Amino acid sequence: MGILTNRYRRSSELADSDTGYHVHTGGDQQSDHTIRPKRGRTDDNNQCMGRIPVHMGQPINPMTGEREAIMKKPSFVVYKGPNKKGDQIVGVMTIGGNKGTGPVVSIAYFPRELFDGMRSQTYSHISKAAVDYVNRIKGEIQVVCGFCPLSLKETAEKIGQSPCYAQMNVRNAAEAASIVLNAIDREFEGLHLDTVGDCLSMGSMFGINSFRSAVVGDTGMLPKLVALALMALVEVYGFQVLGYTHQKDATWLQDTHQASTQSLPGKPYDQAHTRIAQGWSVFHVVSSDIDHVDPSLDLCFKQKNKGANCQGCPMKCDGKSKNNTVVVNHYNGAKLKTSKALPLWMAA
Repeated sequence: MGILTNRYRRSSELADSDTGYHVHTGGDQQSDHTIRPKRGRTDDNNQCMGRIPVHMGQPINPMTGEREAIMKKPSFVVYKGPNKKGDQIVGVMTIGGNKGTGPVVSIAYFPRELFDGMRSQTYSHISKAAVDYVNRIKGEIQVVCGFCPLSLKETAEKIGQSPCYAQMNVRNAAEAASIVLNAIDREFEGLHLDTVGDCLSMGSMFGINSFRSAVVGDTGMLPKLVALALMALVEVYGFQVLGYTHQKDATWLQDTHQASTQSLPGKPYDQAHTRIAQGWSVFHVVSSDIDHVDPSLDLCFKQKNKGANCQGCPMKCDGKSKNNTVVVNHYNGAKLKTSKALPLWMAA
């Protein structure tokens, strides 16, 4: 078996033993490295998984010539290639976080057409970029979000939920637009493990030990091998995962991500119990008018403790801890103040 580098040995071992892939390396560390399936291995649809390049270039010096981007939030392109269905996407890692998560290293996914299109434009203000982002993502959101009923306004409202606040609300979409416009990029295709490692190292230098998956998009939309290599490296660096996925077929993420589920009309907790029975732990969103609680779920630490963030939470959203969390839909703060569900859950 080839070794990616000594630094990434565990990632390469996982790629070989757990997914059935050999890691082929060139003699020069500057050369491109390709992960290929073992002979005879196919995906769940009996189709050859093809070749996924993994690049091992020189580590990035984030302080060289990119002061403006660094002053905002250090952001770096780490993946350019197909999602698991073959559509082109871009993955960007960012060092920062927000009031809710606390300090984290995070990843976000964008349709490549959107990413390239926005970076070719000039915007007078970030609000203009946010409006453009929302308009562009509407027609491409399933490329990075896959099966998520909150990704489209009509499907969200059909089940009594609010649409995705990160993708569909202009004010919140400013974060995604800013990541697109400020990400440091260079010529490569595939998963750039050195850049992933550099982002995690930089986060560690800042005292960060949490990894958020994902700001926008879904790691469950990555090809299986790419997702496993990414999460193995996160583990190597000792980061605690805040991971959520709507992709119920991405079972390889069950030890690192919770299944994102929602209440349905007349069936407030059914979807959560279905995923739990399938081996997932869940992060379950209930609408604000739910009239009873489910004792098998625990209210999100942030909603239970005003002013708290993910860093102090004892209920890890990492899949392997098998915590099952419920959160009252917080898309609209005004609705949350008049919520029937939140007082019930607070009392429970």
